[in-house]
Amino acid sequence: MISPSHPAPRQGFETTSHAITWTLGLLAAHPAAQDALAAELAAAGLAPSEGRGVPREFEWGDLGRLPRLAAVVKESMRLLAPVGGAGVGGVVRGLARDHL
Repeated sequence: MISPSHPAPRQGFETTSHAITWTLGLLAAHPAAQDALAAELAAAGLAPSEGRGVPREFEWGDLGRLPRLAAVVKESMRLLAPVGGAGVGGVVRGLARDHL
């Protein structure tokens, strides 16, 4: 029997929206990183730029050509994982014995 306060049943709730919100918040707090990401997206045609007003549609193949985007998402997940109780990379780590 699981008590109603157990976190497991809630761990899938709105994780994507939380991840996007935190990532955008981190970008807003770091304008240089935001500008670098915007430049990468514009160079790939995925953001408005001079001479190109309307960006093209995103394609799955674009993921491998956007290293800055991948780095921003990974760093956001590292700093502010959307799943409570998870450590770096979503892995919960524990000690087999007390080392103090």
